[in-house]
Amino acid sequence: MRGTTWILLLIVICCGLPLGMLIYRRDAGAGAGPVAIEIKPREITLSDVVIQGESVPVEFTVANRGGELIRIDSLTTSCGCMTAAASGDAPKYPLQLLPGDSQTVRLTIDTFGRSGRQQYMARVNGEAGGRPFAEEVGITLDVALGWHVEPSMVLFEDVNPGETREIELTVYDGMAGRPLKLGRVEVSDPGRMVVSTQAAETDALEDVKIGLRHYELHPRYQLSLRYTASSDAFQSDDSVVLFSEGQPETSLSIPVHGRVTPPPIVFSPSRIVLPPSTTANGVLERVVWCRITGLGEDVSPQVRSIPDGVSVRIENVEGAPGSSVPARLLKMVFQIQPEADLAANSVATFSIAGESGSVSLTRIR
Repeated sequence: MRGTTWILLLIVICCGLPLGMLIYRRDAGAGAGPVAIEIKPREITLSDVVIQGESVPVEFTVANRGGELIRIDSLTTSCGCMTAAASGDAPKYPLQLLPGDSQTVRLTIDTFGRSGRQQYMARVNGEAGGRPFAEEVGITLDVALGWHVEPSMVLFEDVNPGETREIELTVYDGMAGRPLKLGRVEVSDPGRMVVSTQAAETDALEDVKIGLRHYELHPRYQLSLRYTASSDAFQSDDSVVLFSEGQPETSLSIPVHGRVTPPPIVFSPSRIVLPPSTTANGVLERVVWCRITGLGEDVSPQVRSIPDGVSVRIENVEGAPGSSVPARLLKMVFQIQPEADLAANSVATFSIAGESGSVSLTRIR
């Protein structure tokens, strides 16, 4: 056995088998033969500089150069930015390669958010000659900034409902050697955001820190983002998308987050609509939820005024989800008698720690 191993090793050295070919030897009795997996190329280095945000296709081939079946169980990658599929339709693993068969594997690398030299790995996992294997293919490429916006993400904090704020953003050329021409600007919510654009006053190089690195970039455009906070939501997650002019069209998305300071008292619903009054209706009950924020733990609504024939029962509810500040949630059960005379503007008003709120009640005529 040991002599056979040395003979095989000498054959490999003397014959100059390529480095991309892996030899597995199985001594399993009659019919057992050498198993050879050939992967070409083993190292992929792209000579052209890739522009940040572009998708980069690469490929390699797995071939069975031996005399026995090879089974490929899976293909894994070192980064979630890589997707892999065989030529044609995506393979269904396990994938079998008969002697002489080969399979081209195509990878797509998404370079969004990356810059500088990038190194990746794809691993082919399977079984050859009754033995498991996991063989790697290395991929190296250089990514240059296409264009860039500072700030790259906008956060409006502690905004009052309905309040409007503005912020200036600078759009830079990047390092791709392609002067940027801005085509159009789209916003996810036109009712909440308005963007105006003008050319930068200077194109002198500016030092811009992106991640842990510094770049010398040309400013090209100034954007003015006008944001109006929602009156009915405590937070919003929007985006501004910039599109370049010409072909191929490229885009850059800027996340815009708003964190609205919730009002101290919120009634939901704030209006109760009742059917026409009849004695058959009996006493009607309607539930209103009251959210109290930032007024303390022990405060409760005090009734200031309430229409005749209407009463309210208040119940405490544990917790008030969806808020980053201490809040209480109360269940207010309104009981309306059939004889309650509710005009179009009937209102129940409440006072909580100096703050006031109201719930309107209307009966359909």
